[in-house]
Amino acid sequence: MKTFTKTLWMSLIALSVASCKKDDLGTLGGDTDLPLTEVGNESSIYIDYDGEDVEQDLTLTVVRNDNGDVTYKVLVDFTGHPDSAFLVPLIPANLKDAQNRANFEVKLRITSEGIQDYINNSSKPFTLVKYDSKVGDTYAYEVDGKTLTRTVTENNGLNEWPLGFFNIKTVEVQQTTFNPVMGALVNKMKYRANHKFGLVYMEAELKNGKTMEIEIVPWFLL
Repeated sequence: MKTFTKTLWMSLIALSVASCKKDDLGTLGGDTDLPLTEVGNESSIYIDYDGEDVEQDLTLTVVRNDNGDVTYKVLVDFTGHPDSAFLVPLIPANLKDAQNRANFEVKLRITSEGIQDYINNSSKPFTLVKYDSKVGDTYAYEVDGKTLTRTVTENNGLNEWPLGFFNIKTVEVQQTTFNPVMGALVNKMKYRANHKFGLVYMEAELKNGKTMEIEIVPWFLL
């Protein structure tokens, strides 16, 4: 079950960090010189699958920051895992390197205003969160004739979400419409983001009835 969880998490990073517009927000402005997105910064990932902590070998590292267009390298190495014969073939060929590791990049736009992603390397960004949004605001994106939507469900301005040794303010966004690949995995996604620490939490309600929770802690916070 743990090995399945690792593979599924890798899929969620590759796919959900690619899945909205509040009346077509366009590209986010704001400050792009942030501690979170300095080249070389890494984040720790903590996963809970259906109430069970999952050990994993994974790093998220900032490799480029082009005026707020931030590229993360995702590296997952299953080659030394006891179940590597099962796991390695599950990794799509275009995401593997010569050592059979999952080794790929994800591009986001991260500024002091919020976070956006780029679906299928599209030049048009899709809003994940805008920090000044109000509850009920929606972001939308057209993909192959289908409208994907995300809705702001919480933004109370209170320092009540635990991250590391701190309690921080977060904006919660929920998504229930997905592209076909993502839709085959999940029924609903929840995201929480903070203006300083970026995306700090993801929760996936899976098609198999289980729930996966993912906490993302930037190393500069530790």
